Amino acid sequence: MRTRWKLFTGLIVVVVLGVTMLAATGQMLLATRDASLVRDQIGAGRFEATSVVVRAQQRAHIPTDDGDTTYDYAPLLLEARRIPAGVSSTVDAVPGVGSVLADRTFSASLVGGADGTRAGHGWSSAALAPYRLTAGTEPRARDEVVLDEGTAQAQGLEPGDRTEVITLGGVREVKVAGVAKGPGGDGRFTDTAVFFTDQTAAELSGAGDQVDALGVFGEAGTAPEVLAEQVRQTLGDPSLVVVTGVDRLDPATVSDYTSAVTDSGSFLAITALISAFVSVFVVASTFAFVVAQRRRELALLRTVGATPKQVQRMMIGESAIVGVVASLAGCVLGAIGGQVLAGLTVSFGIAPPGFSAPVAPLALTIAFLVGVGVSVLGVFAASRQAGRVAPVEALREADVEQSVMTRGRWLIGIGFFGLALLMMLLMARVGGEASVVFAIVLTEVLVVALAALAPLFVPPLVWLLARPLSAWTDVTGLLAGANSRSAPRRVAALAAPILITVAIGSSMLGVIATTSATAAADARAHLSAQFVVTAESGAGLPQDTVDKMRSVSGVEGVAGVVKTNGWAPNLGEPDQVTMGVTDPRTLGTVFKVAPASGSLEQFTGASVVLTREASGLLGWTAGQRATVYLGDGTAAEVTVAAVLAADAGLPDIVLSPDIARGHVHDPLTSEAYVTLAQDADAGDVRDALAGLAGVTVVTAEEWLSSQSQNAQQDNLIAIALLFGMAILYTGISIANTLAMSMGERTEEIRLMRRIGATGRQITGVMLGEIMAVVLVGVVLGLLVAAITIVGVWRGLASTGAEAVIGVPFLQLMGVVAACVAIALAGGMVPTLRALRVTAAARPAE
Repeated sequence: MRTRWKLFTGLIVVVVLGVTMLAATGQMLLATRDASLVRDQIGAGRFEATSVVVRAQQRAHIPTDDGDTTYDYAPLLLEARRIPAGVSSTVDAVPGVGSVLADRTFSASLVGGADGTRAGHGWSSAALAPYRLTAGTEPRARDEVVLDEGTAQAQGLEPGDRTEVITLGGVREVKVAGVAKGPGGDGRFTDTAVFFTDQTAAELSGAGDQVDALGVFGEAGTAPEVLAEQVRQTLGDPSLVVVTGVDRLDPATVSDYTSAVTDSGSFLAITALISAFVSVFVVASTFAFVVAQRRRELALLRTVGATPKQVQRMMIGESAIVGVVASLAGCVLGAIGGQVLAGLTVSFGIAPPGFSAPVAPLALTIAFLVGVGVSVLGVFAASRQAGRVAPVEALREADVEQSVMTRGRWLIGIGFFGLALLMMLLMARVGGEASVVFAIVLTEVLVVALAALAPLFVPPLVWLLARPLSAWTDVTGLLAGANSRSAPRRVAALAAPILITVAIGSSMLGVIATTSATAAADARAHLSAQFVVTAESGAGLPQDTVDKMRSVSGVEGVAGVVKTNGWAPNLGEPDQVTMGVTDPRTLGTVFKVAPASGSLEQFTGASVVLTREASGLLGWTAGQRATVYLGDGTAAEVTVAAVLAADAGLPDIVLSPDIARGHVHDPLTSEAYVTLAQDADAGDVRDALAGLAGVTVVTAEEWLSSQSQNAQQDNLIAIALLFGMAILYTGISIANTLAMSMGERTEEIRLMRRIGATGRQITGVMLGEIMAVVLVGVVLGLLVAAITIVGVWRGLASTGAEAVIGVPFLQLMGVVAACVAIALAGGMVPTLRALRVTAAARPAE
């Protein structure tokens, strides 16, 4: 190992970075799966000051049959339930209770606000946190509010200023009576609030005599757990829960935080899969390359009497040492990297505020074992072949590979390529979303297949490169081509990091472009509306605003969609589905949706409409009776009125207001689609709509373009952050592998010097060989990306969508250019250094 320190240094770098990547992503993934850790990161939120909180049971109960057993599936509700306000008097009479405060929570966003995360409350519930006034007074009139400090600062508002607030009841002008500071500030998931008088809050919540929760303050000396048990026994109602500690946090915040963490966990699971594959692939291919580089050295050992088993044991021992040392270093860096990665995911909005990834011994242990295991296994197969090296190979003057393909390469290449073809066929059946997940695995399968078959592609690709090089240069292009064609397996090994970098980067970019372009094209093909109206704050439009749109001169129809979520029973665990609530009379006026089966005329009362993909997922057909579970856990018996021929950008299940009424906590319209009368002036209608408070009006085309761009931008940020680490690793591996290869050719360069080659000629030969490696890696990587993108396109087309293949040429060129630059730097730096070292070997003039 001392005599081959350059090769082994390169190996250590690859293993250290691979283990670091595995450990960091592993810690992040475990952090998203640990429910207790998630609760601890949130804290008790707005109920921090209370001893006990009483609220409705916030879990659904869905009878489930998986074919073998029947059980009760109990997920956290997606729409919070409320409780009667009268429960307060019962709780107040319990011994040990000091006071009881009711909490009402409802949507309340400021006109001109940047987001819709603010919640309205009655002022008395400010004591639950507590929020304390820092300026002004409490609200005393119907038109007065108190803002939390963060909101007031963000909007530039002070006591005495006037602003407008959007609630379920519509838009109302209010006066800022005061500013209050909550218990936040520790970086955890916090609540931004708008406080009204208690009477006004009761009216605006739209819940009548229902409240969201009761905050209970115990008398001095009363333990919260004891008080909770007394309250629980007094109530004796299983539909009510009495909680203490971190369980006091309101379910909506828990649901939002958990959903955000779960979403980031889905990203991280994909990242962990990519990271594991990349690290295993790169480490194994690098070890195989090192074995190939030492072929003569091993033949020499065989010449002096070493047996094949001795050679194999020596190489396995070396790899074990490298694996242990490098994996330990990688675990140390990974422990730090996990926390850094968690901070980055929060900064870019992928994970919610306050999310962290503490050091996880399990993740570090797995990363260490994988690092050592891959190091040993990566050299095992190559060492068996190396042990059979004939001693006569030590006497060969030319290092020419005797065969292009080995039996193992044929088996792996053909086997994985067959698996890729099978996945391509399946992607046309699994639907749009599932095909994107398939694409990640398909990319990995194709990378393995083409990496194994790469030596077959080397001769023709090098020939294509050598022809122009030979024409433009004297002899250097010809020599570079001959060197590369004589060692196809070495070229393939060097091209492996480039192959995986281009394949992953280009595949993900292409998949994002294809899904975004398809979504936009599908929505464009099925949208009849001329304008789309959304809330300026992003929170949603109240029904009052939607009604005012209908009264605008020149407007023919307005269809508002209230978005929610629920569950649909399926074989096994029920599927969580997206739901949209809209007036059945307007669905066909703003969407050009033809039913594949059934009729939209039957979409009335207790009936639903399904998208084509949802129908395939659930197995429901037109005319079928089924049970859906709404977000608050309520079971609704429905009839499938129609199955749409395309998804048209609609939620999985479209409900009528009759089904959803009273089961959506804040029934705000996410967007309203407006169609115009034939003789209407579009400019006048747009101006009239824009005059409504708190709305943003855009043309349908502008809205579609914005949706596509936002989705693509969000996905690119996710890829840059989550896949960027893997791509950075492969980029370093490109430079590292080429540096290892060129650094080992000093003697060859010295020999070329002695036979009269100039520095420029040697540089030309090495440059030509590097470009041959780059060409092989880039072509095969782009081939992987092309197959993957076509597979996703087929999956999207199977849903009836207007599937479009998106090719982000500039971004793909960026990936290729980065690989070329890294390869040139990694290969030419050691070449130039070798030229300086061998300068004295030039023949005398």
